[in-house]
Parts: sequence; C-alpha cells; structure tokens
Amino acid sequence: MVSLEKIRFTYSKSKLALYLTNDELVLLFKKALQKSNIEVNFSKNFIEFASSLELGIESTGEIAEITLKEDIDVSYFVKALNDNLPQGVTILSAEKIEPLNLVKLNKRVLSSSYQIQINYTKELLENKTITEINALEKDYENKMNEYLSGDEVFVMKKSKNRMEKIDIKPKILDYNYDFNTLNITFLNDNECNISPELFMDGFSQYLDNKVYFNAKRTKIDIG
Repeated sequence: MVSLEKIRFTYSKSKLALYLTNDELVLLFKKALQKSNIEVNFSKNFIEFASSLELGIESTGEIAEITLKEDIDVSYFVKALNDNLPQGVTILSAEKIEPLNLVKLNKRVLSSSYQIQINYTKELLENKTITEINALEKDYENKMNEYLSGDEVFVMKKSKNRMEKIDIKPKILDYNYDFNTLNITFLNDNECNISPELFMDGFSQYLDNKVYFNAKRTKIDIG
C-alpha cells in the first residue's frame, strides 16, 4: 500500500513568472518535481492552488498543496524544488498536513491580502515642486481614505453581458494607507472575489481619473 504525504507550501511569483497562467504553473511544478526525483501521482489534479492570481500581479504569499507517494523531509522538498524551479518562482516555506481533507483547497480560502502601490504618471508630476508633489500625494491619501471609509464602496463588475454596480464594502476586512501604498484584505466568498484591478478601477471611477498602480499579493488565509 502506498503511503501518502500531503505538503502545503507557500511560494512567491516575481519577474517573468508574473505572466505564467495556472496551466503553465502546473507544468512547471510537474517538471521541477520530476527533476527532483520526488514521487507524485501525476493525475489531472496532482496539485491544488489556493486562489488564482491575475496575470501581472506579483505575490509573496501563494499557496499550493501536493500529495506525494513517499514520506519526505520538508526541508529537502523546499531545497530540491528551488534548485529546479526557474527564476521568479521560489518556495518560501512548506509543511506536512492531513492528507484526507476532502474539501478543495480553493474552497477553504478565507481572505486574500494585497499591497497596492500608487504610480504617478510623468505628466502628473511634470514641472511640480517637492511641496506640490507632497500635496498631491496627500490628496490621494485623503481620497483613498474617503473612498474606503464610506458606508458603501462601489465598483463596476462585468456580470454576464452587462456591467453591474456592486458594493464591496462588506468584503473589505481591513486596510491601511501610508506613503502611496495601500495594504488591504478582502474576504473570499467563492462567488465574487475582489482583485486589485477591480478595486482600483472602482477607485479610478470614484476620482473620475485613471489611477495607475502596482500590486502584490502578500497573504492568503486558509480555513
């Protein structure tokens, strides 16, 4: 009888890896496991991801689970995969977990946390003094706090063949804005998950002005 070991690991995505799709990540991890001589039952769903991530979004908190055919030291698992993964994908930590949990990993996600950094265009900053730039940054901070502290936080989301105005205030668990950077946590409900792009589109509409940004997922909470 084969003894199964289930490992949950956290990994980061950066650089060119930001543009890998989930299918490409599956193939990438499969090749890395094979090169590491780690035995896995390569069925259709040999790896589970906690939550899909938009292309172009960096992350230091992605989570996945793999069921192995053998007992393996966690530190070896981390080192072996990192030795065989391409630049931009790095295993940060790993742990053994109960292999018999039948609830899919993506159904156990409670929330996702992001760091969103405002980018100011060249045109916006051109010919401005330091004092004027500081005032501009303060104005954005005030507008963001005003947007988030209201009784309702509206965004426009595509629903079937039409755009629908929805209130995401109940999905915002926590936030903090400081030095052009917003740290925010969204509730996961498996029906309408909030992405940085959707949220910032809503903020742009609130300002009636396009706001450019970089985003990074920093944490996924699993129940």
